[in-house]
Amino acid sequence: MGKTAVATKRTVATKKTAKRASKRAPKLDLVIRLSLSANRKWGTTMSATAVRNAMQTSFISQTQILKAIDLKPTEWSRLNESRKDLDVLRSDRLKLVDQLVDRSIEVYGDKGKAERWLKRANPYLGNKAPVELLGSIEGIAKAMAELDRIEAGVFA
Repeated sequence: MGKTAVATKRTVATKKTAKRASKRAPKLDLVIRLSLSANRKWGTTMSATAVRNAMQTSFISQTQILKAIDLKPTEWSRLNESRKDLDVLRSDRLKLVDQLVDRSIEVYGDKGKAERWLKRANPYLGNKAPVELLGSIEGIAKAMAELDRIEAGVFA
């Protein structure tokens, strides 16, 4: 693995809700850690052709990939027809999804088993399938953490 990305998520509150919330509980930050693989060019755009190839080679459906990168089907068809590049944020999100798929194949040692894991509900992930969590960085991080847990052999 290469770099590590860290993102914090802070909740924003109005004066009224902040006063009420401060009485109940201290403010907490959510820290998400993802290990970024070294073989991907992070912070760069992806061409429409590269995105199309990623969609064709992945066993995740095009609809799920578009949802994961927050792109509507009509926007995708316009982007695809004009042969423009995907913006950096969406490109990096697609690379993360691709990294999760590669990691699942690495952990399970078989593409079929990895595909079943990605599409099957998991109690550790709130009875959601990992593919359902691809719409957020937090969801991808949880799925990656679950793969690390499985690889380590922690089943309790």
